[in-house]
Amino acid sequence: MKKVATLLLSLLVIIGAFVVGFEVPAQAASKVKLSKKTVKLEVGKKKKIKVKGTTEKVKWSTSDKKVATVSSKGKITAKGEGTCKITATVGSKTLTCKVTVTAKQSSSKFDSSVKVGEITFPLQSTWNAYLDPASQGNGVYLAAYTTTDLTIYMYESVAVPEKDFKEAISSKANFEYIGQLFVDELAKQAGATNPKVEIFEDGGVTYGKTTGTGNVQGMSMSFAIYFKLQDNSFIVTMSMELGSSLSANADALAFEACKSAKK
Repeated sequence: MKKVATLLLSLLVIIGAFVVGFEVPAQAASKVKLSKKTVKLEVGKKKKIKVKGTTEKVKWSTSDKKVATVSSKGKITAKGEGTCKITATVGSKTLTCKVTVTAKQSSSKFDSSVKVGEITFPLQSTWNAYLDPASQGNGVYLAAYTTTDLTIYMYESVAVPEKDFKEAISSKANFEYIGQLFVDELAKQAGATNPKVEIFEDGGVTYGKTTGTGNVQGMSMSFAIYFKLQDNSFIVTMSMELGSSLSANADALAFEACKSAKK
């Protein structure tokens, strides 16, 4: 377990170094597309998506009304936990958006907090400190905690120069580019064989999520990394467990920590 944690702590430092001063890709030409390819909502929440690049009439449908419904104007309503596809049909073209609906989150999961660099993260007082908040250089700060069931939670904050910060949040394509850095580095540094990234919006904030499994130092592990750009900082939270799949609780806590983290 200690070898795995040490390796992934090093990984996050590497990723943090990539973010500062990264070059953004050229913007793609305008085409018919959905404003969101993935949406994550809590039960009862709503989110409107649009079809861009056309003035034709759009026909909306859902693959599972028990998970989410969609109105004739593209407004998605989360009904129950699970995943489904929202389909927008424009002429002969079909566009899909993956919708993930989670249970309503309780605000009582965290009862403390910790400052990592200039960012304050929520914390559970029962967690044991594996790595106290410390500077890794170049504006990168890390902290890590373990639980009695051997789940590891890691927090990272990276100070981003004003120019790079504005460029990074200027488009979804730029944000996806950052997410791809996670995928590339996880595959190379952490032995992850199937890392993937998704970009979604929650409460008006854009998040990235990288998940995967792998074999490190002879041990099977699974992880979820959430990240956002806010307050001129790159904010990262991570949960990791031994085994081929991450528990829903560990995933939810990592996301809630990312949502709550702020300067």
